[in-house]
Amino acid sequence: MKFSSVFITIIIIGLASVNTIAQEAQRPGIESFTVGETWEWKEKLVVDVEPNRALMESFETRTVVLDAGEKKFVKKFAGGSKTSAIDQADSKVNEKAFRKWPLKVGAKWEYEESWTSDDGTTGYTRQDVEVVAFEKITVPSGTYSAFKIVHRGTFKNARGSSAMNDVYWYSPEVKANVKHINESGGQTYTSVLVKYTNSSSGQ
Repeated sequence: MKFSSVFITIIIIGLASVNTIAQEAQRPGIESFTVGETWEWKEKLVVDVEPNRALMESFETRTVVLDAGEKKFVKKFAGGSKTSAIDQADSKVNEKAFRKWPLKVGAKWEYEESWTSDDGTTGYTRQDVEVVAFEKITVPSGTYSAFKIVHRGTFKNARGSSAMNDVYWYSPEVKANVKHINESGGQTYTSVLVKYTNSSSGQ
């Protein structure tokens, strides 16, 4: 009986350790990405403010390419395409970064940034951020264990200012957000991962 109790205790401690490790994620390094690795998101924007009620749907893809011997991201979206260095994604290391690593449940920080969107619009965002859970989420591309990251705050641009709240589900397995919901100014934007391809894993 003593042996059984000790054995069970060891198993419980071991599982707890694995769970703890699983619920902390470091920022993925360039070496973790493979040429040809591709993500595809379906995007939906619902505008619920008169007289501009609308529903718009589009797709965004991101692919890892080799450019002059360096791995880079090529992003394609409704307005065109953009190439960027992999180490620029989620990489700001200032005190008020968009994403702080390692990710772990309970982590909190402030996010502030002046930005330019893909259509050339400039603006400013300030949000309080918290990693509230590590949970299973199902999207069209599959079921993933993901960090649920909640942003609450405001934004402003040339057209005015508004409250802006975001929820991201980031999966370490695919090194990307598998779902994102944004609510601001009477608009709701949703992005879900519909396809993920990694030639090294056959997914």
